[in-house]
Amino acid sequence: MADCKLARQAKQDKQSGGGCCSLPSNVPDAVAEQFPGGMGWWDMPRPQQRLPALRGALKSFPWREGAPQLSGCVFSQAPAAEAAKFMYEATKVDGVWDLLPEKIRGVYWMRGNGVSEELTSLQYGVYYPDRRLLLVPFAPATWGWPAGTPANAPYGGNIYGGDLTYLSAETLLGDAGATKDPATRSAKDWLCFSYAWRDSSLEDASLGAQFGPLDQHGGMQVAGCITGKFGLHQLPGEQPGALWNRSCKWGVGRAACLEFGSYTLTKVIDAAGAPLEPNHSEFVDYMGDVPIFCWTGFEDEGGE
Repeated sequence: MADCKLARQAKQDKQSGGGCCSLPSNVPDAVAEQFPGGMGWWDMPRPQQRLPALRGALKSFPWREGAPQLSGCVFSQAPAAEAAKFMYEATKVDGVWDLLPEKIRGVYWMRGNGVSEELTSLQYGVYYPDRRLLLVPFAPATWGWPAGTPANAPYGGNIYGGDLTYLSAETLLGDAGATKDPATRSAKDWLCFSYAWRDSSLEDASLGAQFGPLDQHGGMQVAGCITGKFGLHQLPGEQPGALWNRSCKWGVGRAACLEFGSYTLTKVIDAAGAPLEPNHSEFVDYMGDVPIFCWTGFEDEGGE
């Protein structure tokens, strides 16, 4: 997502001395201290053991040359409906998925997102019910990108296709190749999403995209006090959690009120693993014959 790319750049600016104001993280210190330096997919309480077998049903997706940071990573592709079902099954891990609120489970279409990315799953994460906090480290099968440009892509598809899609994916993937080996993996620059809900209704949440330490502001903060704040706000729908406004607001300091880049997070696979209509059919029609590709682990089973 574009805001993730900006968040990664903002972290670099902060480390180099940029920025004049400090915004708080939405992750309580007591939770952040459980993951010194950051939270990676390897910190999840249960691994994605079914991933190698599930990806065997998909076609290989070749990565471009010149990406040594992804050495050893495997990417796979499938038609839209098949890819959504794969992501659901690969992130449905017993002892993880079943501990999350039902309304969060499933697979979502990033409908209206102008950046070349289409699907995400929030259900491979750690939920703290007493704090109404969800942590979702970036992991295999949690994100899906288009292997082409849908006919009705947002903004005329100007941020789709070719190197733009690879760049979008590589922003989130970081040094994924190094995370296979416990000796080389590090969470200091690894992406983890944090959702902090306002109250027990779980209808409104602040969203952080932390690259590394969870006690840092997970939005955007760069020199000149330019800030970005992101959120998740439930919209009316037949099923709770089926539609969310994924808000992006920009401004100066804490006054981030200019909305730009927001989209509708639309559930296409429900908590039970079934297509959620009419969302699912609308997603499949939108994608047409353009496949979805995902990071599906590593060249061998180690690290998955």
